[in-house]
Amino acid sequence: MARTPAVTESVFEYVRDKIRSGVWAVGDKLPSENTLTGELNISRSTLREVLKQYIALGILASYQGRGTYVISNAIDLLTGNVSHGSRDRDEIASAVEDVLEFRLLVEPRCVAMFMEREELIRRQFIAEMEKCNARMEENVGKANPFIAADIAFHILIAEGSGNRVFAESMRVLFEKTLLQHRQINSLFGFQDGLRCHRRILDAVREGASGKAEREMRHHIQQALAALQDGARTC
Repeated sequence: MARTPAVTESVFEYVRDKIRSGVWAVGDKLPSENTLTGELNISRSTLREVLKQYIALGILASYQGRGTYVISNAIDLLTGNVSHGSRDRDEIASAVEDVLEFRLLVEPRCVAMFMEREELIRRQFIAEMEKCNARMEENVGKANPFIAADIAFHILIAEGSGNRVFAESMRVLFEKTLLQHRQINSLFGFQDGLRCHRRILDAVREGASGKAEREMRHHIQQALAALQDGARTC
């Protein structure tokens, strides 16, 4: 089976259905790569791409030498198949606001610290950030892989700060707030998020520390504005 967006989406849905149905329960180890690629008639690269998406979203975890395990069964939260009443929507909106306010405090500082690192280190992170943006562009309209790449972009900046506490805090935050970040994506939109990412990345490439920090702050502030009044501009 060739590696195409349709194939990747099909494999994503296969994994989703296995976890949702309980065939792969929390704590279970996934079948081996050989088994899955044989059953699905796909390449290892396609399988690994899908598994990386679930790992970024906190559904799976991979341990070197041990394999890949299910660590969460929040599939309905991930795919947006949960119906919420008005009270639940208010609670979700409040939770989204809490997440964004935390990010507004931490992420601009992460950018500033990142810009203070040695140029060689920055270049290595920038190369990975560019890959994340490319994956976002490839998956406009497909919330799951788009959000996974979006999260990876922001975690890279936190890791690039050189502060291990910031990096771990952001990883934990994203793992525990899947629903909130899906809501952020639905409010903020695919193109608006991409446009802000490009501005952040351009400023980082230029070595413009103050500009990069401002662009990150603006990015998160616009998400807050979208939450508060429905605005979807950036």
